[in-house]
Amino acid sequence: MTEGGSSNPCRKGVSVLVLFLLISSMLVIAHIPEAAEASPPLTRSYVKWGVEVLDREGDVGRNNSMAVDADGAVHIIYFDSTNKDLKYATDTGGIWQISTIDSAGDVGEYCSMALDSYGNVHAVYLDMTDHSLLYITNAGGEWNRTVVDPDNVGFGTDIALDSSNNVHIAYYDDAIEVLRYAKLSGGEWSFSIIDNTGNAGKF
Repeated sequence: MTEGGSSNPCRKGVSVLVLFLLISSMLVIAHIPEAAEASPPLTRSYVKWGVEVLDREGDVGRNNSMAVDADGAVHIIYFDSTNKDLKYATDTGGIWQISTIDSAGDVGEYCSMALDSYGNVHAVYLDMTDHSLLYITNAGGEWNRTVVDPDNVGFGTDIALDSSNNVHIAYYDDAIEVLRYAKLSGGEWSFSIIDNTGNAGKF
């Protein structure tokens, strides 16, 4: 108190400021939301992967594709970069079996495979020697290779089979830089260009 009983204005101002800060901090604390919980709670799996080396003969496996049949058998095709071949591995019967299924020229890059309803393998890949798209299958009991498109194509492929076991292939045409489509139905191939906008379909 100052002489005459009057309050110090500075002290009043400090008191008001302190009171304001206390009230503000209480309001902030009161409105902090509770931490959100995942629903259902997230879990971390510690199941270990079983890893096997299937083929160590040279530089193999750089390009590969895999499918599992109705009996749980695994089928894999892949490129043998050392010998420039297309190779196939399967554990049908419980034992891994590895074979070279195409060694005619520089073949096997950009490979893709699928299985039909009988578990037969259907695969497409690039023939780097002739720059053509190749198709191979063991549906007839032995491996049979077909040239699908010989016109500088096959740099990027994908294959699928429908419920009637018709073969559908998407692939890149390097000559004119477009995405192409081929279908095998009733023993006949049909072709079309899917996308020719810019440089489409390489990957």
